Amino acid sequence: MTVQAQILDLMNQLKDDFHSTIVLITHNLGVVSQMTSKVAVMYLGEIVEFADTRDLFHEPMHPYSVGLLNSVPVLGRKGQKILIPIPGMVPTPTEIIPGCPFQPRCDKAMSICRERQPNLLEHKPGRLVACWLYEDETI
Repeated sequence: MTVQAQILDLMNQLKDDFHSTIVLITHNLGVVSQMTSKVAVMYLGEIVEFADTRDLFHEPMHPYSVGLLNSVPVLGRKGQKILIPIPGMVPTPTEIIPGCPFQPRCDKAMSICRERQPNLLEHKPGRLVACWLYEDETI
């Protein structure tokens, strides 16, 4: 952890020194929460949600984003939050899934989810989500 913190500090310093942006690709939501201002959540290589980091952590919209956040342990909150795993298995890279790629694992899947893949659309200012749950809320 100490080496990771030093590397992240160095990355932030270089970003500031060169007035640049860093693109992080990680499964570590702790790093995401500390290092990013915007986040794109991906499932099977597709962006399913894009938001300001704070908004995503406080109000995830896509069922996969909700599942990710529910399955992360939080230090110092022992026994206060039950970890909820995402059901099912991640499909193999060669498996073809009709409709929404997440629908076999989604507890909110509807019939349209099995038929067509939703588009990534803006549902709130700065919030893009690829989910049929929000079809009527596009701005």
